[in-house]
Amino acid sequence: RFSMGEGLPGRILESGEPAWIENVQTDPNFPRAKLVDDLGVRGAFGFPVAIRGDVVAVLEFFDTEEMSANESLMDLMRNVGGQLGRVFERKRAQEELDVARRAADSANRAKSVFLANMSHELRTPMNAIIGYSEMLMEDAQDEGNEALATDLEKIEGAGKHLLALINDVL
Repeated sequence: RFSMGEGLPGRILESGEPAWIENVQTDPNFPRAKLVDDLGVRGAFGFPVAIRGDVVAVLEFFDTEEMSANESLMDLMRNVGGQLGRVFERKRAQEELDVARRAADSANRAKSVFLANMSHELRTPMNAIIGYSEMLMEDAQDEGNEALATDLEKIEGAGKHLLALINDVL
């Protein structure tokens, strides 16, 4: 890990631009000089991978020979970094979309369970009220109690109306 400005990655992270080191062993800001000396590394360059202007990665390349700065190569790698950033951005957006889709699916399942439960909990007693009022209304009519039959008919009508409203809501 490198702090802002430290070493090749830190320079690139800080500037957001590609950087070139002709000889890492003579560069005063290259903390890994001893490691690369053991490997025989001399030249280095790197470029940022950016998403919406924020550097999210730095890619470094090394050579066993000193390398003079090559502006056309740095421009090319700047473009490659931009393209890689767009790939990462699309990947991140796809992952966010997948998370949102799973959340929506979960919410849809919860809604379906809720509606099924509410349907049962509301319709069952309403159907019982309608059924009993019909049964009692028939008994009242058979006994000639028209006043009671009329009241029970109102109860049955109100129950059917309420059941229709419940059906519409659910």
